[in-house]
Amino acid sequence: MFNFRMRKRSAMDPGAETIVRVAAATVCAVCNAGSFASAARASACDFCSKGNFQASDSASFCVSCPDGSYTNATGAGSSSECQVQDQKLDISLVLGGSQEYFSSKSVQDNISLALSKVLDVPLKQVVFTSLSPVSSSRRQQGSTRLVFTVTTDTFGSQKILARNDLLPAINTMLVKMSLPTAISMEASPVQGNQGQGDSGQAVNVGLVVGCVVGGLAFVGLVAGVVYWRLFPVRSQRVYHE
Repeated sequence: MFNFRMRKRSAMDPGAETIVRVAAATVCAVCNAGSFASAARASACDFCSKGNFQASDSASFCVSCPDGSYTNATGAGSSSECQVQDQKLDISLVLGGSQEYFSSKSVQDNISLALSKVLDVPLKQVVFTSLSPVSSSRRQQGSTRLVFTVTTDTFGSQKILARNDLLPAINTMLVKMSLPTAISMEASPVQGNQGQGDSGQAVNVGLVVGCVVGGLAFVGLVAGVVYWRLFPVRSQRVYHE
């Protein structure tokens, strides 16, 4: 809203002038695709935030991208700007055999090939990560744990995690390739930097607790001073006969 001034002559005194402020109507913004007006009479437009889009003009809201997709920039004006995001899964296999045997790159490459066929992902998206001996149970003694990182999209990872026949399917492929079968298997999404977020949250909690304790100590100190000023401690004299 903006104001302008208009001079008005007084009927009582024609020679006098009175300044009158007249409020003009608000100029409403016309928002293009990728933006919206946050209020009915807004004079400015806001860009759609990341993960949202708006394909129409003069909109008052933005639309969320479909599940599994996201926009990496603000102001998306079409659903085509919502891109499917990559999702990494850790596939942990416990296979019968020594660590020396599975240290062979050719064996690791063959297991990666078996996983790519079972999971229906390109071979280059299956990467061997680590191996370690397993001795947690009698059944797994003498076994080795191998971890592979599989890169797929959000829909692909959900499909993999929802499969109940994953271990039998992997073992069937390993047998066809003359490789040891897996005793157990675990599939889990790679969480990224979640640990850093947890540590940050712990620091914040520590700061809050510290502030609360310090505040209580300060209040106690003030209360003690006030009490001492209002009710001073009188010295006691002890008389001896």
